[in-house]
Amino acid sequence: MAFIHCKCGFIKNNIPDEHIGKRAKCPKCKDSVLVEKDKAVTPESMSISSESDKIVCPKCKHEQPITATCLYCGIVIDKYLKSQTAITKKEKDETKENKETSNKIDDGHGNIIAKNTGYRKLVKIFSILVIILLFSGIYLVSKSKFHSKGNLSELLTLIDVLNVESHTKTIWDLAFAHSKLEYKPKDNQSIIQNLTNFLQIRPEKNNRKGEIAEYDLTLKYRDKIIQLLNNFGTIGSELGLFLCDKKDIPIRFASFNNDVCLLITKIASGTTYNTLRTTPKSRVAKVLTSHILPSIRYFYNSFKDSEISYYSMIIVFGSKDFTNELSLKAEAISIVVSKNNCRQFINAEISDTEFIDKSEIFVSDRDMLTFKKVKVILE
Repeated sequence: MAFIHCKCGFIKNNIPDEHIGKRAKCPKCKDSVLVEKDKAVTPESMSISSESDKIVCPKCKHEQPITATCLYCGIVIDKYLKSQTAITKKEKDETKENKETSNKIDDGHGNIIAKNTGYRKLVKIFSILVIILLFSGIYLVSKSKFHSKGNLSELLTLIDVLNVESHTKTIWDLAFAHSKLEYKPKDNQSIIQNLTNFLQIRPEKNNRKGEIAEYDLTLKYRDKIIQLLNNFGTIGSELGLFLCDKKDIPIRFASFNNDVCLLITKIASGTTYNTLRTTPKSRVAKVLTSHILPSIRYFYNSFKDSEISYYSMIIVFGSKDFTNELSLKAEAISIVVSKNNCRQFINAEISDTEFIDKSEIFVSDRDMLTFKKVKVILE
């Protein structure tokens, strides 16, 4: 019989002789080992030929001739090596299992961290959105509350707006008394186009008090203003004309009686009254009757569902001494009416005289530079 003895300590006896001289693979270390003859490793049949035919006990390290058992500690070498291989394999398996468990724990911890990180990101994004929505809401609310008392301070007072608009008399003089084409009045459709152009760019700052506030209100009520202007194709028996240039609009907002007043300004009448036959107040009464009373209902119809509480019109007309052709000058009248009084007048709950009595009338006659409040009695 033959045997193999690997340098790793593995021993196998009782190998058939036909394998003698061949090389076999050690099942332990996988190294190539020579199959040798007549060296069965058993205590009974052990022959020692040289110093090289020795082994070291894997347990006690005793050097001895090749035998199946250790002559010093008595272990069966093959069984001992197999048991040690099994123990080593078990330890490796346990180490691998512990490593896999540790990896799973690490992965789980990583997942938890990733989830927590993702959650924190979501919370941060949500918080940013809430802040954006909050400030957007505050901005929109601030834009929509110009009727509140706190925001009225951003607007000019009614009398200040009237006095600013009194310069329209000069434009009337240039257009009608001196026939300057560049000051030719525009119809209501041209004004609607002006309004569209005007609203394209919001002022970055107030070049005059209330400019941004008036822009925001004009934008807010854009559709209602257009509806109102569409009704001003005629004013009384005259064509509706406005003393505006290409960039100007006849829309103003002012504070009045602790509320907001909408004004349609720069209305031009081509009518000229004879100063020899009329007084300033009688001319105002005629304009009220012929131009303003027939048109005032348009304000209510367009703005009855809005937060605007007062309506106003400014009309510029002419007067002259008909014995002096060079005496033609402009005069202006403004009426301020409440929404409630306007409703009552339209519904015939009050007469035109009562309506005028409840309204505020302001006049800038031919020799005045500003407006003053007057009491007018209809003829």
